[in-house]
Amino acid sequence: MSAKRWLYVVCILLFILNFTRPTPFSYAQAPESITFTSCDGRLSFDYPAAWFVQESQVIVPNFAVVDGLDESLPSVRWYYPAEDFLGENWTTLGYFDFSAALQIPWGLGDDRPTPFEQLSNIVTFAGGNPRTYGTPTEMTVHNWLAARQDYVGINDGLAIVGFQMIIAISDEYDLVIHAEADANEIMALEDALQLFLDTLVYSDNGPNTPPVGWFLYFKDTCAFRFFYPQNWILSEAASNKILLFNSQDAADKRIRRRPFDADELEITIVPPAEIADYFYGTLDPAQATSEEILSAYVQIEELPAEFPVQVTIGEWEVLRADMPSGFILLFEFGERQYAIFAARSGSGGFSDFEAAVMQVVESLRYEPLEESTQTP
Repeated sequence: MSAKRWLYVVCILLFILNFTRPTPFSYAQAPESITFTSCDGRLSFDYPAAWFVQESQVIVPNFAVVDGLDESLPSVRWYYPAEDFLGENWTTLGYFDFSAALQIPWGLGDDRPTPFEQLSNIVTFAGGNPRTYGTPTEMTVHNWLAARQDYVGINDGLAIVGFQMIIAISDEYDLVIHAEADANEIMALEDALQLFLDTLVYSDNGPNTPPVGWFLYFKDTCAFRFFYPQNWILSEAASNKILLFNSQDAADKRIRRRPFDADELEITIVPPAEIADYFYGTLDPAQATSEEILSAYVQIEELPAEFPVQVTIGEWEVLRADMPSGFILLFEFGERQYAIFAARSGSGGFSDFEAAVMQVVESLRYEPLEESTQTP
């Protein structure tokens, strides 16, 4: 694209941003919307039903805490027109990309920068597809101090508009929003933002917010989740399994197939979504009894487990099989949905871990009906 044509496009888009301000979102004409609630319950908002939503977690260093513990905060991305669209069709006309994430401000207290100050000092995008940024605007959202900065640009030949926005949503957290769309869809993007802001709810302590010093685990949706200590190592490298270790040394020994010491712990979890694949070619969990499933797991993993007994954990009836320095639990969540939880340490060391392990066990939840409220 020639320099003159680039300048012409930028001028036109800046004119749109500065003089064609979006009208308030009209609920009478609003498209069908869905309510999203983050897995930890901190964020809730509505979004257009045709869009796709994906939630993840951002591990943020918490410099405000004396002991320096990190924190896991929700990050939500929603986009249109199709799932996995951005990775394959970035230059398709009519696209939207919208994301929002809670972040801990770098500085807290009297010297905490305002949203306007943060946007005024932010490093803007450069490189092969530069953006032209406007001046940040200070505003309020539900009595929260906020600021917004718009931009225009060209992305691989496609004219785009976008903005970045920061809301000082609590004394500890900022909500950082970034949105971008095909330039022809600027009004639809503004409507989606207005819907988001009008319905945004924040809670300091959501129903699934982990205790201090713990993380929340979930995958894709909140259907299967649990808490675990921040200083433990979580790995999903093993096929069909989630692995937890109390130290990097324990994780390294697992890779090298070396025995654990008494101060080392491993937890293996086979979640409900992976049970069938885990036992593929061995047995069908939809047809097997609980005892057969647990027995097959013991044989596959070659564990020295005792005969299982029925125990109650929370609202669930669970099969428990003890073994030297550990135990295995088989959860049945109804409708033949199972999860396996196995914990073990080196000889004679498990008693030191049992209280923490049981906290993880008792935090485990499986609520598949929640999937319909998390994704369209």
